[in-house]
Amino acid sequence: KQGFGLESVSTVRIPGARPLVKVMLVIVSIVMVGGALWFGPADWWAAKAQLARTDDDMQARLEFIDKAIARDPASAEHWYQRALTRMDQWKPELPAGLQKRLLEKAAADVREAARINPQHYLYSTALVDVLDRLGQENEALKAALQAVKVAPWHEEARLSLAIHYHRWQHFREAEQAYLWAGESRARNKDGELNWVDGYEQLLADAVRQTVAKAKVPAP
Repeated sequence: KQGFGLESVSTVRIPGARPLVKVMLVIVSIVMVGGALWFGPADWWAAKAQLARTDDDMQARLEFIDKAIARDPASAEHWYQRALTRMDQWKPELPAGLQKRLLEKAAADVREAARINPQHYLYSTALVDVLDRLGQENEALKAALQAVKVAPWHEEARLSLAIHYHRWQHFREAEQAYLWAGESRARNKDGELNWVDGYEQLLADAVRQTVAKAKVPAP
C-alpha cells in the first residue's frame, strides 16, 4: 500500500509574502501594546474605584470611575459601576431635588451600559431599581421584563420582576414572580437576596396591609 509522501507536495512561494507577514506581525504587536497602554489605565482607575468602595470613600470612588470612563468610554462595565456609585450616594433623607438628580444620573449611566452591552441582565435589573425610586412604574416594569428576557433562568432577573411588583404593592403578581424565581436554574449565591427572603417579606407586608385596612372605620 503506497502512502502519502511529503516529497510529493510541491511548495508554492509567493514573492514578498514573508516580509509582508513580518510587517503584519510588527503592526499587530504595536496595536496590542498600544491598546494595553491606552486601556490599561482605565482598568487601573476602575480597580481604584473598587478599593474606594471598600473604604467607603464615595468621593474618591466617583472620581476614579469618572477617570476610567474618560479613558475607556466604550466599557459598559465602567458606566454600570458609576451608576451603582450614584445609587449608593442616594439616601431617602436627602433633599428631594438632590435625590432626583442622583437617580437621573444613575439611570443615564446604566442606560449607556445597556446600550453598549444589551445582553447583560444586571444592567436591566439596576435600571429597575433606579426607575422604581424615580416613581416610573411602567418604565421599570419594561426594564424588569428585559432582564427576564435576557436571562430567563437566572434567579436575580426573576427576583427583579418580583421585587418591582412588591414595591408597587401588586401582591398577587409579586407572589407569582417570587415562586417563579424559586424555580430558577441559576440561583443567587449564598448571602445574596433569594426568592425565599423576598417571599417571606411579601407575606409579612400583605398581613400588615390587611390588618391596617381592617382598622380603618367604614365610612
